[in-house]
Amino acid sequence: MLITPDILTIFNSLKPYECRLVGGCVRDYLYNKTISEDIDIATTATPQTVMDLLKNAGMHVVPTGLKHGTVTCVYRNKPYEITTLRRDIETNGRHATVTFTDNFYEDSLRRDFTFNALYMDHNQNVTDFHGGLNDLQHKKIKFIGHAKHRIEEDYLRILRYFRFHGKFEEPANFNDNDLKVISSQATHLQQLSIERVTMEVVKILKGHHSLEIWQKMAETQVLKNLNLPINPALQNIGSGALANLPWQARAYISTGDMDLFIKSLRLPNVEQKQMKQIQKAVTRYNNQHDLYQQAYWLGHQNLILALKILAITENNPSHKQLAQNLQNWECPTFPLTGKDLIKAGFKPSPQLGQILQKIETEWVAHNFPPQKWCIDQIPQGDK
Repeated sequence: MLITPDILTIFNSLKPYECRLVGGCVRDYLYNKTISEDIDIATTATPQTVMDLLKNAGMHVVPTGLKHGTVTCVYRNKPYEITTLRRDIETNGRHATVTFTDNFYEDSLRRDFTFNALYMDHNQNVTDFHGGLNDLQHKKIKFIGHAKHRIEEDYLRILRYFRFHGKFEEPANFNDNDLKVISSQATHLQQLSIERVTMEVVKILKGHHSLEIWQKMAETQVLKNLNLPINPALQNIGSGALANLPWQARAYISTGDMDLFIKSLRLPNVEQKQMKQIQKAVTRYNNQHDLYQQAYWLGHQNLILALKILAITENNPSHKQLAQNLQNWECPTFPLTGKDLIKAGFKPSPQLGQILQKIETEWVAHNFPPQKWCIDQIPQGDK
């Protein structure tokens, strides 16, 4: 059940005002019974009324977006986003000026796609103003009203359009008219914040059919206006080839230019580092050198991904088998530390790192012999 006892408690606390679940939590539950972590509640109560009633009920309330009618209720350690029904007064492609309403239909008109405008009441009855249930059943991404109008309200909807095509396992079925509208509006993507763009691009790469969607984004000038590259060889890669790869590897294959991809987005430092390590493993891998020694220096998981990437980009199945061999291999840990050198009579100094580095290099070159071998390599003499 999507409507939990805790949600009912919130609904009841806001009486006599009406509340319904809306958006992604309803869509995902109706599609495949997924219970979303993000619960959005639409209500006829004004934001101040919501805050007053929930506080009176002993709940913690955070005014996260009062200007847009949104407050967050934290109940039993779980956040619920509660937004007053709204209609747009003015939009500029990034943000909207809204006024509050008590009409669910008016609220639905400002939403992007038909299956995102499904409202569920306390009895799990669903109100569907725009045929969203049918579109969801047939995996159709359909704008509410005119695509041009919806996009002009918020240009991020262009990226959301592509992202939702990757939500379903079935092949993406693009509407030609939608693509024409998107092409005509693509230049406006430059107005969007890099943070919002980054979030959507990553979600697109994580979804189904990311290769085909990336190509459509190129055809509609979306990538060009986001300064994102496309790999010219992408057309030679079979549909579904990227299915089992993490999004970072998909990004490498789809773009063909990881440096520009990273530069054009605002990724967390840890993800930038990981992507650069994958790129390094792809470019430095040499099939003439020992596989396991390379895995040690380039990173075990990095080289596994690099081989999977090369299996696709070079159409070489042998790389895939090598990746499988590495997955079944446990990468060893260098069995010598500075403590071992001190125990052997060395005094703590920067020299210890140099000695360890030299022994480690030889240890790898000799295919990871046991610790005794490493100890035997500790230099004697002046300590």
